[in-house]
Amino acid sequence: MRLSKDEVRCTWECDRKKDRRQFAVFAVIFVLLFLLCLSFRSVPVYYSDKFIPLIHLKCYANEIRLLFARLFDPVTYAKKGEMIAAVGADYYTDALAQLKIMAMAAVAGAGTAVAGAVFQTIYRNPMASPGMLGATAGVRLGNVLMITLYSTQALEMITRRYVFCYSLTAACVLVVIVLGKLAGDRKGNPSVMKMVMAGSIISQGMNVFIMYYMYELTDEDLVLFQELTMGTNIQYDALSLIIFFGAMAVSLIPMFILRYKFNGAALDYAEAATSGVNTGALRLTGQVCSVIMVTASMIHCGDTGMIGMMIPYSVRKYAGANTKKVIVFSALAGGALLMVCRLISSFVVIEGEKLPVGFIMNIFLTPFFMIMMGKQRRGFEQ
Repeated sequence: MRLSKDEVRCTWECDRKKDRRQFAVFAVIFVLLFLLCLSFRSVPVYYSDKFIPLIHLKCYANEIRLLFARLFDPVTYAKKGEMIAAVGADYYTDALAQLKIMAMAAVAGAGTAVAGAVFQTIYRNPMASPGMLGATAGVRLGNVLMITLYSTQALEMITRRYVFCYSLTAACVLVVIVLGKLAGDRKGNPSVMKMVMAGSIISQGMNVFIMYYMYELTDEDLVLFQELTMGTNIQYDALSLIIFFGAMAVSLIPMFILRYKFNGAALDYAEAATSGVNTGALRLTGQVCSVIMVTASMIHCGDTGMIGMMIPYSVRKYAGANTKKVIVFSALAGGALLMVCRLISSFVVIEGEKLPVGFIMNIFLTPFFMIMMGKQRRGFEQ
């Protein structure tokens, strides 16, 4: 049965309206969660007044006024001290700290989820992530080398940490990609299985060096390494914010611009060549941007790789296989999840240390993953 042009157009319009409704729901939930997280103190466990939405809202309104006054109204900007004193310097500082922390968590979660969605599309594997190329091992090795060389000063040397972590990550990923290319077919198409094997082997080799340097660390330096790796110590000074959001913008924005084209990257190399589609540049761009996003997220927010695997996998069950929708919905879901986990971690302090964000994330995602696998198994049996 053939459909007329009007019927095809009507179906297409219905699908577009449905996608818009779904996106509106996701966006509203994301914004509400973000506002809810901003309403709490930055470390609520240490305060009696943990939930102060009106005070924080007034602080943010004053900051917006001061931002515009700095450019257009010097008289109002001169009264900055009075405006801060009216709210309370402690509340004002805490509100800005919470805004920076939650903004970093939202962008880091979104970037990690998008990176996972892109890798799963490129490699046609529901469990693929940049970690399979050794990206996460490179960040851990960079952190432990920084602490070995500079001890507690490494926490403040954000630029040098970026140099160490990105250099080691780039070297590891480059070696894995080259090995996959060499192990590919005669036409130069890389072998995904060989790349995964190479990434696992190189990661294990780097873990040996990580364990060796960890053994040589003092107790104080070992605690610092654990804080950096697990995301309990987050830097939100001006330089850290500029570097983090700059790296995420350079890598995340191209992924949203190219989201319409990534369905072509899911084609097999032979199918793409037969169809006349050149996916080589698209795959390379997706891999490079994904590695940049995951590395920046790990440097500032700790190991959040579980988001990159589980969120895109779950979104595909809801939104289908269209990469355009998967990337957008994964970004919203990943950002919302990491914000909530970051908020919960600020409520739990054990022996003076906040509960790691990755631990809370695994508590949420592991049972969810088991339930999904159980439902999928029952679906096969039926």
